[in-house]
Amino acid sequence: MTEKIETRQVLFSVGEGWWESMEGCSPQEIAAELGRLGANIRQEEANQAKDIGAVEVGSASAKPKSADSVVVTEIAGKSLADAKVLSSNQAGGSFPVVFSAAELERMEFAPLRWIVPNLLPAGLTLLAGTVKAGKTKVMTHVAVEVATGGKVFERLEVEPAGVLYLCLEDGWRRVQDRMRGLCANGWPKKLYFVNKWPTMDKGGLDELSAWLEDHREVKLVIIDILAKFRWPKQRGENFYDWDYRTATAIKDVADKQAVAAVVLHHTNKLLDSPDIYLRISGSQGLAAGADTLALLERQDRAQREAQLALAGREVEGQELIIQYDPDSGGWRLLGDAGLYNTSEERRQVLQFLEQRGMATPKEVAAGLGKNESTIRNMMRTMANSAQLAECGNGRYAVPRMR
Repeated sequence: MTEKIETRQVLFSVGEGWWESMEGCSPQEIAAELGRLGANIRQEEANQAKDIGAVEVGSASAKPKSADSVVVTEIAGKSLADAKVLSSNQAGGSFPVVFSAAELERMEFAPLRWIVPNLLPAGLTLLAGTVKAGKTKVMTHVAVEVATGGKVFERLEVEPAGVLYLCLEDGWRRVQDRMRGLCANGWPKKLYFVNKWPTMDKGGLDELSAWLEDHREVKLVIIDILAKFRWPKQRGENFYDWDYRTATAIKDVADKQAVAAVVLHHTNKLLDSPDIYLRISGSQGLAAGADTLALLERQDRAQREAQLALAGREVEGQELIIQYDPDSGGWRLLGDAGLYNTSEERRQVLQFLEQRGMATPKEVAAGLGKNESTIRNMMRTMANSAQLAECGNGRYAVPRMR
């Protein structure tokens, strides 16, 4: 069982040497030592002291005599290992905190928050794609589903949460048009839009953090697009450092506020590279600073199907095929790209039905010049995997978003 300090105590941020001296001590012994440290605060600083519970100590701004006693922070109910982290954070990370493997074993962490199961965790996600590949349309769909607690890509159920969308390239008419089909069942109250926001060098991150403090229900932030939000490159700064500094600064806000931040960006000329990290415009600094990378590709902008590739610290590498519905503005998941792309015959069936509307296997087979039995079995399999919808009277159609 993890040993915890149950009484209301405070902990000084102290140097690593102090922790080593307390190794093996019980919480009660540590509490007694903290009380002794509190008693050593200089008299003039003790005048600022306030009673915060079991031990009366100086305020966080007061500095004890001991050179390596920096600040105080409350650790009631925390494990000793967690207290070390808290004390370091209160000191601004000004000294390293070293843990033993035994301490690491006893540490307790909150479960990882998934905004979209197995696809979008809390932290920083970088979504890259070519110009007009559909990044904004995909994330608008995701935003609506998250805000309403619906199904992302018509398959993945999500918990309802607030969403902030920084649509920095769009006017309000375009945003409204994009939302109309998606909001046939009502416009969500917890989906917030803004099309003007300070850049990072003008306090944009501080504004974002403060806004999220006032809107705790928001768990997803979408920044569309990075070029309209990031701070400028400093004189003499190389591109990797600029990119990494940008990504980690946004990630820090996402981590502090426990939200998922999705930043939209462009791909570069290495689009054909098998390494997803090399397809993102700029240096590898952006990829290095992000938790999750996502790449959206469409061979033809008129094509409804798109490939969504993902990789990250918490997300297993995967490539999916999603399909756009121009009538509703939504997207649906067709399946794994490896399976979907291997079947040319399935693509022919989908294309035939998109042009025809509804048809029986016999009509499809005749139109494609294929064996009727083969097409019938294939279409039944496609219906079972939600690639086709059964319309009655033996007819099938390409599914539409609800």
